[in-house]
Amino acid sequence: PVGGSPVSVAWSPLAGALFVADAEGGAIVAVDGRAHRVAARMEEPRPGLAQVRIAPGGRWGFAVNPETDEVHVFDTAGGRIVQSGEVLDGPDQIAFSGELAYLRHRGDGTVLTVPLDEIGQPGAPLPVVDFPGGEKPFGAGRRPSLAPSIVRAPGANAVLVANPADEAIYFYKEGMAAPMGSFSNAGRQPRAVRVVDRSLRERERPGVYETAAKLRRPGRYRIAFFLDSPRAVHCFEAEVAPSPAAEAERQASLPARVEAIPPTGGARAGEPFRARFRLTDPRTAAPAAGLRDVRVLVQLPDRRQDRRRAVEVAPGTYEVELVPRAPGVVFLWVESAAQRLAFHQAPPLVVEVTPAGDGGETGAGER
Repeated sequence: PVGGSPVSVAWSPLAGALFVADAEGGAIVAVDGRAHRVAARMEEPRPGLAQVRIAPGGRWGFAVNPETDEVHVFDTAGGRIVQSGEVLDGPDQIAFSGELAYLRHRGDGTVLTVPLDEIGQPGAPLPVVDFPGGEKPFGAGRRPSLAPSIVRAPGANAVLVANPADEAIYFYKEGMAAPMGSFSNAGRQPRAVRVVDRSLRERERPGVYETAAKLRRPGRYRIAFFLDSPRAVHCFEAEVAPSPAAEAERQASLPARVEAIPPTGGARAGEPFRARFRLTDPRTAAPAAGLRDVRVLVQLPDRRQDRRRAVEVAPGTYEVELVPRAPGVVFLWVESAAQRLAFHQAPPLVVEVTPAGDGGETGAGER
């Protein structure tokens, strides 16, 4: 128990402790990772803490209080706050690169940066530099999120900054006075951002670069390679073979095939008729016989829907009896859990219903 209202946690591998921000009590609580008990309680902050984060290396921690517009730097080893400062309106998120801490604010579009090599001096003011993270305040978005909106970009001393109200994600390179560019979010508000790093990196041999990616299906792929400096653009093909284990798993999960059987004499409004279909094994084409869980979702011409249990009338052949009230088209979707077949996994069976007394032939098939 840490008391009050815990709202954010962060782990320090160096201290071997979990640090908890208590919003109600206004404290940063250190929980020993082995003894699972409170090891320290830093009471200096006032109520309203929103987030606590540990800087790279694990020695220093940051906590922000949007209610009092304060940021606190604490020593994870000593369990004490060493620096505090008043910042812009509503600081609510903290992010890190290898050299800087980034502070986001609800009431402003400015991002503050704190050099990590200049913190840790008790009582000294926090050294901060700012840059515009957009034109509008971060808190002006329609739906706020706790997920990070500032993350480190791979392969560079840079970050991506998602500004919901601007409907854009900005690319900021450390040391610049403003973002170098932005990514449009197609008229939507980016509530958070995450980076998947698939950069090519030099591994075992000089001049040989590689990356790893998991592809969903086999086939021939065209890979586009782009290098900014020196400038190089090249496309090459790669043949991706099937994975034996994945292919066996895919084959085992294939649903049964559904084949329509046209109704004898057609289907007429107001008269009963039997809709029949075959189920076959997708691997062997053998009839899927003996099933007791075959169900049919029926959409009648008058837009009514019904669910019926199908009856086996021959090995692998099933039927349901229907009495459509009006002429039109009947759609039937088939389901069988034993055959891994869901309603949406096969095209619907289509039956045309003619008006009562019409002697014309009708058919059934797959759309």
